[in-house]
Amino acid sequence: VLAPALALAHDNGSSATDGLTNDGTITVSGLAAGATWFYRVNGATEWTESKDAQVPAGALVAGQNRIEAYQVGAGGEHSPLTSLTVTLDLSPPEAPMLQTSNGAELLNARDFINVSGIEGGAAWKFRVNGQGDWIDGHDGRIPASALVSGENRVEVVQVDAAGNAWAASSTPVRQGPAAPDLPT
Repeated sequence: VLAPALALAHDNGSSATDGLTNDGTITVSGLAAGATWFYRVNGATEWTESKDAQVPAGALVAGQNRIEAYQVGAGGEHSPLTSLTVTLDLSPPEAPMLQTSNGAELLNARDFINVSGIEGGAAWKFRVNGQGDWIDGHDGRIPASALVSGENRVEVVQVDAAGNAWAASSTPVRQGPAAPDLPT
């Protein structure tokens, strides 16, 4: 009997290979017909027999987890032990901080909104006036060109490397007329 295979059911993090997620459900595959399988988490002394092809998310704790599993074939033969290490992060990141480049609520075409307080490995997204899809942010700023003329409410959300998000930060801004080009 071969060892069963373990994998994250929903790797919600920014990388599919780092084992970092906010959903600790583990799928089990490679189970032989008629086999019984067992798992334990973090070296527990007791093994849990399971009928489902998964280790429930509730079996893991926040932080690093080592899941071990084996199966016993219909004839009583034991498979080799297999293991998977994952990090379960359930803590949302802090809300990002927003500040206009000119320190005022009125922006002209050359101004932007600074976005700061983004965790290492995290991503951020923004939208304007609660409309449309969230737009991936980059370079720590939102250009005034992303705004509509007049009143705007800009929302920014941070998504950490495990896939956790926090409530959006928002700021009211007004998009003023385009600034004329200066003579050179």
